[in-house]
Formats: sequence, structure tokens, C-alpha cells
Amino acid sequence: MGEVVRIDRDAPAGDLDALPRVAEQGPPTPAEFAGLIAAEQPVVLRGLVDRWPAVEAGRTPAGLIAYLKGMDRGVPAPVMEAPAKSGGSFAYGPDMREFSFMKRFCICTAPHWSCAASQLLGVSPAEPATGRGSQVR
Repeated sequence: MGEVVRIDRDAPAGDLDALPRVAEQGPPTPAEFAGLIAAEQPVVLRGLVDRWPAVEAGRTPAGLIAYLKGMDRGVPAPVMEAPAKSGGSFAYGPDMREFSFMKRFCICTAPHWSCAASQLLGVSPAEPATGRGSQVR
């Protein structure tokens, strides 16, 4: 992990193959994690959050909808939205001056979940959503 990586500065811009490879491993033990932090090197931790409740629930659209409904407290929450053409990528726009997504606060109350979830997940809504203002419709 302590080796110096040289980047080919003459490689064409956007050539991802010219970038140095990042080490990968499965979820570390607490001792291994401390070692990774101390090494101060980038590493991809595959499967680290696989057992998180939101990740497990999100394996199916219905599971994710049920999980999110259970989190509803009727208060504004941050929502990040991107057009379908983004392919789920939240990043800078092409000119690096703005983002490829919009962030806003919404009240996502239970009557609005079926429509909001259908928009996010591409599933058919069970019931039409109604509401106004900052509520997801």
C-alpha cells in the first residue's frame, strides 16, 4: 500500500484506463479498517453496506417503498432529483459550473409515496397522489 503511483500526464484527457488502479477488498474488521485509515491510500470496500436496512429493503421496488413509508415523519427532507438520462449519476454538469441534479426539500407524506416512488423507481403507482406546495407529486 505504500507504493508511489505515477500518472501518465501525456495520456489523452478522459482516458480512464490511464488512471492508477485502486485497491479493492471486502468489508474490513475494525483492526483492518484502522490500518486502512493509517495507510492513507484509496481503497474500494466492496459489500461494506450490504447489510444496511435501506440497502436490503431497496433490493426490490416494493421493499424500498415500504422502507421509505416507515421513515415518513411528515417533515421536510432533502431530495435529490436527476433526469432519467443521468443514469442514476449525481455529478457535476458537463461545464463543471453546475450539477447534473437538483436538490430540494420536500414533505413526502404517505398519500404521496405511491406516485413519488413510481417516478423514482419506474413502477406503476397504486393510487394517484394529490397535494400542493413542496410535496412530492
